[in-house]
Formats: sequence, C-alpha cells, structure tokens
Amino acid sequence: QRIQSVYLFLAAILMALPFFPPFPTWKWIVAGMGDTAICNSGPIAKGVNLSVPVWCEIALCLTALGSVIFFLWALFSFRHLKAQLQRTLLGNLCVVLYCVALGFEIAGAPYGSQQTGAIRIQIALIFPAVALVLAVLAFRGIRRDLRLLRSADRIR
Repeated sequence: QRIQSVYLFLAAILMALPFFPPFPTWKWIVAGMGDTAICNSGPIAKGVNLSVPVWCEIALCLTALGSVIFFLWALFSFRHLKAQLQRTLLGNLCVVLYCVALGFEIAGAPYGSQQTGAIRIQIALIFPAVALVLAVLAFRGIRRDLRLLRSADRIR
C-alpha cells in the first residue's frame, strides 16, 4: 500500500482519540466537590469555573467528527485520486477549524495569577497538530501519485 494511506489512517485515529478514554471528552462541572472542569481538548481546571460557550463544544465535536469522516473516506477512495485529494483537503480544513475552536476554548480558560485554582494542559492538545502534519504529508503523497499518473498518461 501507499504511505499516504498510513498517514490518513493515523490522522483519523489522532482526531478520534480525544473522544475515547483515558482522554477526557466532555466538560463536567462538579459543584459539590469544588468546580472541576474536564474539556475534550485536555485542559483540566480545579477550583476554577470555566465559562466556555456551548458553540465551542459543538464546533469541537463537529469538526473532529468531520475530519475523521473525511480522512477515512479519503482512505477508502484510493482508486479516485482527485476525489481522495479533495477529501483530504476537506479533512485538513476540519482540523484547522478544530484548532480554531480549541483556541477559543483555551482562551476562555482563566489563566493568570489573579485566578484561584490550577490549570494544566493535557497531552491531547498536540493530537490535532500531529494529525494536521500527517494529513499534509498524505496530501503531498496523493498529489505526487496524481502527477506520476499524468506523466504516465502523457507517455502513452
């Protein structure tokens, strides 16, 4: 198989990973034991009330799901290189939108010395960046195959 298939599969796995344990997937506010917020991106705040808009959570879920769907769809459409190229590009767009929504969510987290409580960032924050790099590598590989196919058609 081609290496871009592996890249697409790994990118889809990395974008789907924050939805499964041990990586937190949703935000919970536990009022009885002090406010604890666990977000799907990985920030964990104790003693701090995170006020993140609902549209951020919805955008995170939809863009992550969209990127996984587009990457897997591109993975299984290997016979149609142009369609695979477009689907990989749409998956990349979803990953970029995921990063933007993630930035809005993290920007809503209260950082600084005036806040009480501790916030730490989890490892799940680097998954979209690694998925984007893998998807760009897959995009380049698909484009290279398309160029090779065009040159072979010219020779005929």
